[in-house]
Amino acid sequence: MFNNLVNKYDFVRLVEKIRQGYLYKILSKLTLVKLGRVKESWKHTVTNQSNWWDVPEVISRWNLLITGNPNLSPQEYFSKKYFSQKKNLNGLSIGCSTGQNELKWVKSTHFNRLIAHDLSNERIAYAKNQADREGYSHIIQFFVSDFFDIKVRENEYDIITAEGSLHHLKNIDEVVRRIKRMLKKDGYLIVNDFVGPCRFQWTDRQLEIVNGLLTIIPNRYRKRIYSGSIKKRHYKPGRLTMIVNDPSEAVESSNILPSIRKHFNIVELKEYGGTILHILLNEIAHNFISTNEESKQILKLCFEVEDLMLKMKEIQSDYVFLAAQKKS
Repeated sequence: MFNNLVNKYDFVRLVEKIRQGYLYKILSKLTLVKLGRVKESWKHTVTNQSNWWDVPEVISRWNLLITGNPNLSPQEYFSKKYFSQKKNLNGLSIGCSTGQNELKWVKSTHFNRLIAHDLSNERIAYAKNQADREGYSHIIQFFVSDFFDIKVRENEYDIITAEGSLHHLKNIDEVVRRIKRMLKKDGYLIVNDFVGPCRFQWTDRQLEIVNGLLTIIPNRYRKRIYSGSIKKRHYKPGRLTMIVNDPSEAVESSNILPSIRKHFNIVELKEYGGTILHILLNEIAHNFISTNEESKQILKLCFEVEDLMLKMKEIQSDYVFLAAQKKS
C-alpha cells in the first residue's frame, strides 16, 4: 500500500509489541519530535539479549568471517594489519554508543587521542565511566553531539571509525564528503555497518529463506523474549512504522557503499552476512545465548544456509567491515 508506507503486518507487530509490554514506550514516542524519537530509541546502555549480536556463537562467526580467527576481533585484526607500526595517532569515532569498540581500538592501537561522539547522553555517560574504570580516560574523549555538529578540521585525523553509525545518518554522501575532508592524506576510514535495504525493506527472497527456517526451528527456540509467544514469520515493516519508531533507522543504508566507493579507495572489505541471521534471530536470540548441543546444531544449520545463499548469490551480504583511504 502506497509503496509499503503501511501494511497489515504493522498492526500484527503492534499487537505483539503491546503483548511484550512496550505500550508505554510506543505511546511516549508518539509525543516526541523526530530527534527525540531517535534519542529515545538509543538511550539504553544494556542489551535485552533479543538480537543477533547478543549471541556468542554469532560473534565468533563474525570474527571468523572478518579476521579468519573466531577468537580475534575485527578491531585487533585491522589494527595489527594497518596501524601496528604507527605511533601517536589521532582518531575520531562517529556514533560511539557505549564505547566498547573504542576500548578495543585503544587497547590495540597507539593512539595519542581518540575523540568519540554519540547522540545519547546516557550512552556517553556510560562510556566515560567504562573508560575511566579501565584507565583510558586520558586517551578517549567522549562528547554528546550529532555528526553534523562535529567541527570539520581539514586533514586532522589518522583514523576515523564508524561502527554501526552510518546507517543512522541521512544525506550520506555529504557525510562521507565531510569524513574525507577530516581524514589525513594517508589516513584510514574504518566502517563496520549495515548496508542492506533502506528502512529494512527486506527482499522477497530474503524473507522466504528466513520464514522457511522458522518453520523447521523447534517452538522452544522461537519463543519471543518477553511475551513468550512463538515467532512464526518475519515481515517487511511499513515505512511509516520505521519512521515513527526511529526516524534514523536504516535511513540511507543502501547508499553507504556507493558513497564510500565514490570518494574512497576501499583497500579491504569483509562481508559477514547478517542478511538472514539478523532478522531470523530478532526477538528470539536469547534462546541461543546459553548454548547446548541442540541449539548449537540449529545455529550451525542457520549459518550454513546463509553461507550457501550468499555463495549462490541468492542474497547479498547486509553487513560489511572495511578499511578505505581517500581518493586524491
